[in-house]
Amino acid sequence: IWNECFFQKLSVTSSDIDNLVKMATNQTEEAFIPDEIPRMPTQEEIEEAEEAHAKRMEDKRRKKEQKKKKGKKNCSVYVNGLPEDVTTEELVAFFSRGGIILKDPFTAQPKVKIYKEETPESGTKSSSGLVSALVTYFKPESVPQAIMLLDEAHIRPGVPVAVAEATFAHKEASEKTAAPRKRLSKKIKTYKQESELNWEEEEGTHVVIKHVFTQDEAWSDPKFFEELEQELREELEKFGEVDKLKIFEFNPDGVVVVIFDNSMAASMCVEKTNGRAFGGRTLEASYYDGFTDYFVKESKENEARRLAQFGDWLGDDDK
Repeated sequence: IWNECFFQKLSVTSSDIDNLVKMATNQTEEAFIPDEIPRMPTQEEIEEAEEAHAKRMEDKRRKKEQKKKKGKKNCSVYVNGLPEDVTTEELVAFFSRGGIILKDPFTAQPKVKIYKEETPESGTKSSSGLVSALVTYFKPESVPQAIMLLDEAHIRPGVPVAVAEATFAHKEASEKTAAPRKRLSKKIKTYKQESELNWEEEEGTHVVIKHVFTQDEAWSDPKFFEELEQELREELEKFGEVDKLKIFEFNPDGVVVVIFDNSMAASMCVEKTNGRAFGGRTLEASYYDGFTDYFVKESKENEARRLAQFGDWLGDDDK
């Protein structure tokens, strides 16, 4: 109305303006008047709504716990019958045959706990002066492999051990009453084992075989490693397809690392090769632990000997 009066250049008095304001105010108030005033819910309706909300929250929490429990798989094994003077290094070397051992994210040390005073299950000291330990692997698939390969195996001559899957029912019950843990600072740098492994292949396919050769026999023939690789491939392919085979020529332990196409072939290789006699030596076969570097640089003494033997070999050919 005001715009219409303005554009038509009509004379407008103060009373006209007051009337226009009143009309606009009345229209605004009428626009916000609801047709029906909502009633207040009764106490019974409030209680029903609260009960329904609580039920929805409980169902949501239960589903979340079930999903978390289903996604978390056991990666640990218990071992009983260990000697009292057993060391962490000894356990790591022994249980690496079953797979890669997990490292603590803060200390970067293998997660191996030795119970010298009491067993983890009963809380009582082991009989016959033997102790127990808890070993945690990097992946859950290593647990059945470790049980299959190491249960009743001898960690030392005449010292068999019992290996079984770890259970944590007692621990879960005690954690309910335990004091809450302090939150660690975000500034603490944690160790990430995945970045150290840096494998594209499936874990559990890398096998390390030791004592395959000696340095003396290795450099007696320039074709030694070529013939050795061919012989090893023929033997190892009986377990499954071999993706890669690496001979660490200058390693004094005569190390060979083989990567299989699948973990089943690797498991058979470890089971059948470990302890086998080869060239008058006893082979040691185990899964790669994920961090050991078997590369050894050739020494000057070994290089001189190798070149001398190669020269003798050339001389024999000339004859």
